[in-house]
Amino acid sequence: MAMEVYNDTDHNGFLDANYATGQTELMYTIAMNASQTFTPSPVQKTVVGSVPHYKWGVTYGMVQGGLVKADPAYNYGYGGGLFGSNVLIDQLSMYYDYSLQGNRTFLKTSYEIGNVTLTPPTNIPNVTLTGLSLSLLHFVLAVSSTPYTVTANSSPYDSQTSQTSSLVNVAQVNIGNSLAYEFRFKDNYMLLTSTPATYPAVYAAASSNSLPTNAFQGQGALAVIRAQDYVKASLPNIAGLPASSDLNYSSSKLIYRISYPTWGGIGIKHDPTYVGYYVPNPLAISTPVPWDPTIIVYLAVALAAVAAIVVLIVIKGTRRTRTPSQNSAAFPLSRSLVVP
Repeated sequence: MAMEVYNDTDHNGFLDANYATGQTELMYTIAMNASQTFTPSPVQKTVVGSVPHYKWGVTYGMVQGGLVKADPAYNYGYGGGLFGSNVLIDQLSMYYDYSLQGNRTFLKTSYEIGNVTLTPPTNIPNVTLTGLSLSLLHFVLAVSSTPYTVTANSSPYDSQTSQTSSLVNVAQVNIGNSLAYEFRFKDNYMLLTSTPATYPAVYAAASSNSLPTNAFQGQGALAVIRAQDYVKASLPNIAGLPASSDLNYSSSKLIYRISYPTWGGIGIKHDPTYVGYYVPNPLAISTPVPWDPTIIVYLAVALAAVAAIVVLIVIKGTRRTRTPSQNSAAFPLSRSLVVP
């Protein structure tokens, strides 16, 4: 929901912020407006080591936007504010690789953010990206008719009650004693310099106070709001979930940031992996039904690079024998970068 540009003054790798005390390393956010080209890659099936993979993606070319100053008067740039400069991003590509192995579904996301160039006009003297770091802000939203919990580094976690952000290597969503979804937070990213270099990506579980109270409100957040409303209205059809389900970021139990400490406006490529697990129905039901609403999980990962990209993972439990595609399914929903 935001591309955050920060100055890693304490050299811990991730963006430190506590808006309850007014402390933040945030310098700018990047707001994207439109792209000159749009190239989709339709779903294609490939087989790797006898495992079917379904791959698809999209590339936006020459993305136009603005570098928004982190001004307290405008919620630090989360949802609009003062443009320090126009920006041009060479390309923004997102690709997905979905596969099913046993009771696990793998969703490998690959995205490439091209070089970010500052273009006229500039409204802030000496504005630059040199020496600054990039952070992509993510929210995980889960809806379940039975209680679910989140763990980070094997300990219970809730972004709404945590007071500090901290490094994390793995996070999980659990339904009862069953693992439903796993985030593997230990990998590298590639900095696309003339000779590409590899660096560790830094993951941090983020407390809610690392965002301003009224973030993503107003005219500057219309793309986020429209995407959220679209997904909510679609839930009855795609997942059998009520359209009243809470998809507000402010209720997310897991807010996290993927940070790239070495950046400076240079293009990056990164391939994080998410794993969904089939959760069997623990209830004895004498009459088979198409799906049992007592054990449905919906997860939406709002990818920070593009506010309007949402990935849904639906896990449905039932007593009926299912085909692999019915055990778990992934649905990509996307909207254009062009904001009317």
